[in-house]
Amino acid sequence: MRHRAGDDDGAAADDDADAGAVAVRDAAADDDATAGGADGAGSTQERLVGVARELYALPAGDFTAARDRIAKEVRSEGDRELAALVAGLRRPTTAAWAVNLLVRTHPDEVERLLELGAALREAQATLAGHELRALGKQQHQVLAGFRRQVRAAAVDAGQRLSDTVTQQVEATLRAAMADPRAADAVRSGLLTTHLESIGFAPVDVDGAVAVPEGVGGAGDGAGGGGGAGAADGEAPRDGVAPRDGATRGGAEQSSGERVDRARTAHAERGSADRAEKDRAEQERAEQEREEHERRERERAEREQREREQRERERRAAENAVREAAAASERADAAAGDAASRLDDVVAHRAEAEARVEQLEQELAAARDELARLTDEHRGLRAEARAADKERAAAVRALTAARSALDALG
Repeated sequence: MRHRAGDDDGAAADDDADAGAVAVRDAAADDDATAGGADGAGSTQERLVGVARELYALPAGDFTAARDRIAKEVRSEGDRELAALVAGLRRPTTAAWAVNLLVRTHPDEVERLLELGAALREAQATLAGHELRALGKQQHQVLAGFRRQVRAAAVDAGQRLSDTVTQQVEATLRAAMADPRAADAVRSGLLTTHLESIGFAPVDVDGAVAVPEGVGGAGDGAGGGGGAGAADGEAPRDGVAPRDGATRGGAEQSSGERVDRARTAHAERGSADRAEKDRAEQERAEQEREEHERRERERAEREQREREQRERERRAAENAVREAAAASERADAAAGDAASRLDDVVAHRAEAEARVEQLEQELAAARDELARLTDEHRGLRAEARAADKERAAAVRALTAARSALDALG
């Protein structure tokens, strides 16, 4: 079994995380205050675990900004060692963040899942075929429930999980059920990447936990050796219970014992193969059911989109009808106003035409009067010229008479 430190699979971009950073810094300060009496390294590690627990509880998009801000603040306070450790904390992949979220929001369900994994390992080690099949069926059902829970929890936290991420979450839970160290890594809530299981090999959790000191209790699941599972008396992680020959400290085994062990190993492999086949069949049935649910969900979503589209088109048509009716009313009002103004113009034009006709008549009369006065003026001028001639003749006659009178003198 191994883990895959893949890409973030679409983790949200880092947002402004002032509130989260303040909460994390306060938590770190509290951890530091409770670490009194410990040596420097212990205090630093305890503070680091406290900071990590708060950071890995933040929304997916807030991690990097909060981590960098805390590291800067710790460095400014003079604790360069802790600042470097905080700055080195890896942002969790989306799948790891989702598993950490499950541990915080559904701790009892996660613990029951891990207990079921321990029961499966014990049934595998004791070759309890009937019990193994029953537990395998229960595992299948429990994991199906967790798929729904993790998606719902992620949505509540503002993050939608893709099918790929959901599969990585399930792979991590399966690995935790198969290996005690992986179980402790999941319990920590400090995963940085998802885990995977391959056959009966131990899960490689190195680098999968942000702060190994935050895993379990004193040494549980984090150290080497037997790990938590061995401490609890569980079977070794290869699923094979220790045999008498293994406890005799290298004593010589007889040929019969070796044959018995070979037969036992063959029976164990057969049981494991059957269990693996049962699990594969269960997984295939679950995949078919999920595929059917996915198709039904897509069909329902498509029908919903079509209904929403029809509703939008209906509302758009209603709006268009209302706008057309309003435009028609505005046009009717404009036409009425134009008709009223046209009537006013026609009336004014009639008045103007009557006035023009009246003025034309007055002008004709004035012209006639002008012609009469012109004629009269001409007559008077002729009479004046005639009078001037008569006056000139009279003057001449007067002058001649005076001249004659003077001559008679």
